[in-house]
Amino acid sequence: QIIGIVPGTLAAKNLEFKKINILNGIAIFLESLTAIILVVFTHLTYWALVIGMMVNALFYNVSLWHSTKCWLPKFAFHKEVFHYLFRFGVYTWLFSITNYFKQ
Repeated sequence: QIIGIVPGTLAAKNLEFKKINILNGIAIFLESLTAIILVVFTHLTYWALVIGMMVNALFYNVSLWHSTKCWLPKFAFHKEVFHYLFRFGVYTWLFSITNYFKQ
């Protein structure tokens, strides 16, 4: 549920706990309903639970993104930020490689 972190945090910051709880309750209901229907009609065992959890995550995140409408990601490339992160990441990567071959 990584894509729901920003909208969930912004909704909590704006004290929209009623909205969060309603969406979470509906998502749990849909998860349970999906799992029960799949077990009864398709004889899936644990896969019904997996698919139900996926329905839960999909519904909750999409509805949270749709209801908050306060932030949408966009691609913006900043050369200075890239160089800063690259300088940090390349040394971390080189350390990991040398540590791997050291063992």
